[in-house]
Amino acid sequence: MNKLNKELLERALVEGVDESYKGDIILLSLTKIPNGFHVASTKGNPNTAFWQYVCTKEEYLAAKAEKEKPVVEVDWSKAPEGATHYGVESSYYIKGFYIITSEEDFFYESDVCEWVRCSCTPSDLTPRPPAQPVFTQSMADAGELPQVGMECGYIDIQKEITVLIKYLSSWVIVFEQISEGYGKNVEISKPVDNDLKKLLKPIDTRTDKQKAIDDLMKESVLFCNRDTMKICFQIAYDKWVGK
Repeated sequence: MNKLNKELLERALVEGVDESYKGDIILLSLTKIPNGFHVASTKGNPNTAFWQYVCTKEEYLAAKAEKEKPVVEVDWSKAPEGATHYGVESSYYIKGFYIITSEEDFFYESDVCEWVRCSCTPSDLTPRPPAQPVFTQSMADAGELPQVGMECGYIDIQKEITVLIKYLSSWVIVFEQISEGYGKNVEISKPVDNDLKKLLKPIDTRTDKQKAIDDLMKESVLFCNRDTMKICFQIAYDKWVGK
């Protein structure tokens, strides 16, 4: 059985194609690639044409539609807790955040701050991007260093900036400033020593809701079971703030 050739399909989508259907197989003609795909009706004698399988008609049309889909800018920092997708206003969807699972789908009603059950097609919505790995408090407490690809804080001249680790060995670390301000996108190298661990700071991964509740827990007098008190604060936060 023929298999989808992802590399050639991507080149076809970028460089343009002539379409010719033969059964359920689509053959693409890439004029910029020597000995690439040829369609006999437009590219020469079918007896001498070089045929190469790329994908089915359905796979090509689906890939083309996905590539032509407009890019949607989403501020995920404003997403309610648990949101997995975002939808733009259309004849089928309401603009806003969604939760898509294998069993149930939900839409976030911002007016009442509640999730309501709905039915969605995941491919029609913008999925939440994978979270950027960060240097956590537990890693710092364990004496670990942030790994390549992680974000972390760094104390630079008494001011904390956010950096992205680009390289790490047993003797040197290289990171790039990604926070706004002077020095953004500048790479810095530092020796790996005991002073470095004092300068690298974990990223607080708590949501605004979690931070607010933790602050209330610290300031509150213990009037009941702490688990019960935390649940009360969570309910209050949802009603007051709306997230």
